[in-house]
Amino acid sequence: MTDNCILKINDLNKTFGGLAAVSDVCLNVNEGEIYGLIGPNGAGKTTIFNLITGIIEPTNGSISFCGEELVGLKPHEIAIKGIGRTFQNIKLFGNLTVFDNILTVAQAGSNYSLIDGFLRNKKCRRWEKELSQMSYDIIDRMGISKYSEILTSNLPYGVQRRVEIARALALKPKLLLLDEPAAGMNEDESYELSNLIKVIRDEFNVSIIVIDHHMDFIMDICNKITVLNFGKIIATGNGEEIQNNTAVVEAYLGVDEDD
Repeated sequence: MTDNCILKINDLNKTFGGLAAVSDVCLNVNEGEIYGLIGPNGAGKTTIFNLITGIIEPTNGSISFCGEELVGLKPHEIAIKGIGRTFQNIKLFGNLTVFDNILTVAQAGSNYSLIDGFLRNKKCRRWEKELSQMSYDIIDRMGISKYSEILTSNLPYGVQRRVEIARALALKPKLLLLDEPAAGMNEDESYELSNLIKVIRDEFNVSIIVIDHHMDFIMDICNKITVLNFGKIIATGNGEEIQNNTAVVEAYLGVDEDD
């Protein structure tokens, strides 16, 4: 593994009932990189996120994060090691406020015991103050302060997307996985989000992998892009290389049978 490689995936495979969802995938994501993962529907993109985060286990292959093997670990163990994610379908606690959504996740990093919490001793109060301040700080940096005391179920869709990213950041991740963060957004909202993701990378010192179908959005923010089709990698490169790759064009547009 190179000195600045934070995530290394080798020969990753996942089959479901004999159907190969992911085949021989190899990826290297470097520190500070915004890495795009794209491809047609059903290409295996979200499956790779689920494999990285331990929601499902690979049929075989290796997933190394900061030099440690992740295969075999539980999702919460992987999250604590420093991998946060959002989901294609927003999964916020709709009956909680924005602040409480973020504080709930931030508490995973607390260092007080159940007894400390029951007694509400000095250690407990100190941690609660620190976690509350951290949660408000994330809310402010994400530009959603005015929504902090509003139930997330009552928020506009675009704001909910920001809250979900903010909640993932409450884990203090080294690697952030964003699954279609621009889904359902108009051009202006996508532009604002692309700028926000660059700010997140810089201010939170986090590497990012993004899945999205908005090609302008992906081309704008990503240092490197890998294209999947039917679970296999068909191309990896920068934006210009991907746009000019014949196999990528065929995967998205299809091939004229008369050719």
